[in-house]
Amino acid sequence: MILKSYIKSLFSSRTIWFWSVGFIIFWLFLGVFVFPQDINNSSFDIINYASLWYSLTSILSVAAIGVSISFSIYYSSSSLAYLFHNSKLSSYRYYLESSVATGLFFTGTGTVLMMFMALLFYIRFHVIVYPHIFWLALILFFSSGLFFYSLSAALVVIFNNWLGLKNINFVAFIPLFLGYGFGYSALYGSLPHWLLYSNFVSPYEYLYMMSFTGRVPFSNILNHASTHASILLCSVSVLIWMVIFIFAALLLIKSIKASYVEEARQI
Repeated sequence: MILKSYIKSLFSSRTIWFWSVGFIIFWLFLGVFVFPQDINNSSFDIINYASLWYSLTSILSVAAIGVSISFSIYYSSSSLAYLFHNSKLSSYRYYLESSVATGLFFTGTGTVLMMFMALLFYIRFHVIVYPHIFWLALILFFSSGLFFYSLSAALVVIFNNWLGLKNINFVAFIPLFLGYGFGYSALYGSLPHWLLYSNFVSPYEYLYMMSFTGRVPFSNILNHASTHASILLCSVSVLIWMVIFIFAALLLIKSIKASYVEEARQI
């Protein structure tokens, strides 16, 4: 069963655990003990500050998983192309079970990160922080894992099939670059208002913050004088991008071609 095997491979991968959890804990440590020099000690401000790091590190963590997914699909392309045409394994079943496995995996790692963050904030501020809308946090964990799997799969197949991919490194890191770029842009509001809602990272960030504080976040997260973000626009944006990349990944994985892995390794 692909689902069981894929989940086992994800949970047993030290590389994925390092980049999606270990490296993110390092950022959390900086966010808790190094950066908050001028933060007020009121529980309200501490929870808001915690929600900021909770949303940002969740995005960076799932984007890091997307990097590993890209490598996995690329180096499996020859086997997948053969199996889809010469076995009972269908591309739809492969996509469904592997994407669900990724969503479940990030639900687990996201929960681990959430517990580590609560521990660090309690040590530093003696305040217990946790998602006030826990069911929404779990939905966001699963859906963002599913989304970044679809994004990574679509990018790899497009570059591999039609753009003459010779080196997987740049393509694999595209989800992570987008996570960092749009993730930090939501903090400082450096993007036009329409672009904050039309990209697929910032709306997730706003929704993560809402699941943590139980309140609608500000459109400029660090500026409490700004207007509140539109949760409706965030939800619609996430759903639209989700549908686009799920259908794109379904169609593209079906047509995956064998890649020249040894040639790519030499490059």
